[in-house]
Amino acid sequence: MNKQNTVAQPNINAKQYGEELFIICPPLELQNRFTKIVEEIEAEKELLQKSMVELQNNFNSLMQRAFKGELFND
Repeated sequence: MNKQNTVAQPNINAKQYGEELFIICPPLELQNRFTKIVEEIEAEKELLQKSMVELQNNFNSLMQRAFKGELFND
């Protein structure tokens, strides 16, 4: 059984194709706007995660109190 790993595509010359390969990059202003939007979304996600943890803790607390019969003793 041959377990040789191939690290390059056969018959592809990196120098030949590397000079012809163009990568389109959006303008820096657009990249910065995108970055700002992503950061804002990530911050909102973090807030939502914290809210979910707090809601779950409150729910668990209410469930414990309900099973102990402590909810309607006021």
